[in-house]
Amino acid sequence: MAEIEWGEVATEFDTAFEGVDFEAIKAKVPEEYKSVLKDIKTPRGLVDSFANAQKMIGKRNENAIPGEKATEAEWESFYKKMGKPENSDDYTAEGVKLSDETLKAYREIFKNNNLTKKQAGGLLSKFSEIEANKSSAAEVEEKKYEEDQLRERKLKYGEKFEATNNIVESAIHKLSGDDKGFAEALNFLTKDNSYFEMFRQIGDVLRGANPNGPGEKNSGSTGVSIADQIKAYNDPTTREGKIRLGLIKHDEADRSRINAELKALYKKQAEEG
Repeated sequence: MAEIEWGEVATEFDTAFEGVDFEAIKAKVPEEYKSVLKDIKTPRGLVDSFANAQKMIGKRNENAIPGEKATEAEWESFYKKMGKPENSDDYTAEGVKLSDETLKAYREIFKNNNLTKKQAGGLLSKFSEIEANKSSAAEVEEKKYEEDQLRERKLKYGEKFEATNNIVESAIHKLSGDDKGFAEALNFLTKDNSYFEMFRQIGDVLRGANPNGPGEKNSGSTGVSIADQIKAYNDPTTREGKIRLGLIKHDEADRSRINAELKALYKKQAEEG
């Protein structure tokens, strides 16, 4: 408890109350107020307690809500005393997983509405939780869609499903070359059956699906004979040949795919021959 600095007046004050039974005075105070005086032992202690209470009331008044005629500066001062940070970047919370763009937008909203750090932190945590739940629901829905599309493809192509998959993958690799980012984007599209079918048709063109017999090119200008395809896979100057022969850095999945395609071409050549 903060006390008054009495100085020399203390002696005079105490002398004025000499012979006064302070405990007897306290005993006459109404019952509901006696607890307030429990720790006050002297008249000077009573004055100290009263002065301290006045100081506390003054401090509360400093944080009082500004009136109708308050200026913007007075309101800004009030908000900062309540806990509004200087910069919007100071609005933070632990474990928040939001994009930088979303977080920035929320912070500007908090600042413009004069929220305290504590208030904003609670909202950020809640918003992050909502976004996480939305993302989880979207992932479940996306996974179900992909599974449904895959099931339809397997029913459509039956025992030719794996071979058709290889045709699509080959088309994507030929179109994207060494650009892995582009290949990933094209592969993502094939999760939808309409795009899968489009790349299957492109694959048929690129591989020279041959109605004219073995060793012959299609009548179309883009046709490529089986013999030429096999030659390309064995040519150390082509991308497929370099990967198959281990001449360039590659994913093992690429090498396995190319070997499978080459094996299928040999088989087809033998069947048609």
